[in-house]
Amino acid sequence: MYKKCVAGISVALILVLLLFTKGLQKIKFTLLNPVSMSEAEQVWSTRARAERFEFRALMCNGVQLPLDYMEKTFYLPLNMETEEWETLEFTSGNPEYQVIFSEDFTKYDKKQLMKENADIEFLVYNDTEFSTYHMVLTGLPVIDIYSAGAIEGQQKEIAGHAVFYDINFSSQGIVSSDYNGHIRGNMSTLFPKKGYKMNLTKQRADGIVENNKISLFGMREDDDWILSALYNDDSKLREALCIDLWNTMGAKGIYTNSTYNTAQTFVELIVDEAYYGLYALKEPIDAKQLNLRTDDYSYKREVPEELDAEVFASAENPQEHVLGFEIKEGVPDQNAWKPMAHFSEILNGSDEQFEENAGKLLDEDNAMRLWLYIQVIAGYDQQKKNVYYVARKEGNGYYFTFAPWDLDLTWGNVSGQDPQTLYTNYDEGMISKYFYWETGDRLIRQNVDGTADKMQKLYKQLRENELSDETIERLVKKHDRVLRDSGAYAREEKRWPESVYVESPEIVLNFAKERMAYLDNALFELDHFMEW
Repeated sequence: MYKKCVAGISVALILVLLLFTKGLQKIKFTLLNPVSMSEAEQVWSTRARAERFEFRALMCNGVQLPLDYMEKTFYLPLNMETEEWETLEFTSGNPEYQVIFSEDFTKYDKKQLMKENADIEFLVYNDTEFSTYHMVLTGLPVIDIYSAGAIEGQQKEIAGHAVFYDINFSSQGIVSSDYNGHIRGNMSTLFPKKGYKMNLTKQRADGIVENNKISLFGMREDDDWILSALYNDDSKLREALCIDLWNTMGAKGIYTNSTYNTAQTFVELIVDEAYYGLYALKEPIDAKQLNLRTDDYSYKREVPEELDAEVFASAENPQEHVLGFEIKEGVPDQNAWKPMAHFSEILNGSDEQFEENAGKLLDEDNAMRLWLYIQVIAGYDQQKKNVYYVARKEGNGYYFTFAPWDLDLTWGNVSGQDPQTLYTNYDEGMISKYFYWETGDRLIRQNVDGTADKMQKLYKQLRENELSDETIERLVKKHDRVLRDSGAYAREEKRWPESVYVESPEIVLNFAKERMAYLDNALFELDHFMEW
């Protein structure tokens, strides 16, 4: 109904409500300005319809809106949590054109217009012609990137300028920055929709380019950001759910001013005046997030190789990649891999050696919590992979803590070989599967310092609140509501129809509930669960 009322402007309606006179357009137009029928008819009679103009600048409260040029569609981010309409004043940013909305769309329900992805039409005209353009309301922030074609090219590196529109931009303005970066991912680089790593930059008066640390959408102030494409997740919310749960299970309080997790917000991306769809903007798990010092290390585990102390100890220097690990933080000098060599030696040593040294080598509570977390989320990709090994200098040695990353293959999603399924399969068998992570596994199997007993006690406590069915359902529905009520999920499906989608988040929610019901018994029958 709203699409018909708000956007579907018939020829008859255009005849009646088309335009102000040229003199009237000298003042700023707002949605509440009256339309003179006689003046509109006079303008109509002297103008012809045009397919399109070189019109690129619709201004809202003095700020130019992001545009999908080929679709003639502008994007207006607004607060989807409030029923009240923001104060909106529209003008043309191109002096040779004027704009007019045929009706005051603010008389309709804002939330409903967003949810239904309503197409709000308006008219652009000059002295001789008019053309119909479109505007979409979104409840998500929008990032408008200019790349001079670099993102569409074959090269991995990207650079350009970006404008960041928060949902309150109409009152608080926008932020913008130059950037450089690259396409990120492994298998995901084969997808038509890419993920990106962005480094924000600025040029000083003397011409020197330096990092540009700014806060985006309520997240930390920094220059490094990640744009995850969410392409192979049919729900688009698996990672968001995992981030929430790790925050409550183990990401906080490991070290002062540290968070062993990322933070994210859903956004919509426009690149070179073309709509690119739904993304998750994330903070990287880096030295700032982990609060590392200059002599600390963070090793990113990317490939499931066996940990071999001799290989780490004999690594040629400087060498950033060894046995599927990459040095993400720390100096890759002649000592860079010695912490991993010592860690691997103890981890692969005898039961007596491991039990004697585990408490001095690693944070047993952090490792236990991560092991439990991997079981809860069915972390398919956290088995010998996708975990940060953080080595902090303490005295003459290093002390290890751990953080997960890349959480799309969770809650039943597993790796596949078929490009038609985006190299991803959904496997209900994961509900009753044990997920092996050797560090946590060793602690639990040997019950080092009562680790298995502590895990079981912690799980019982978490199930009462943080991991209750009600909490998980609330989190799943919260993220799904944001994606669908903002209109972004529908726009993503239209933009990337070859991706995967679900009508509701029930596939994730049902898996989570069945997984938790299984763990209620399995975590207390470890001899059977861990397949000893």
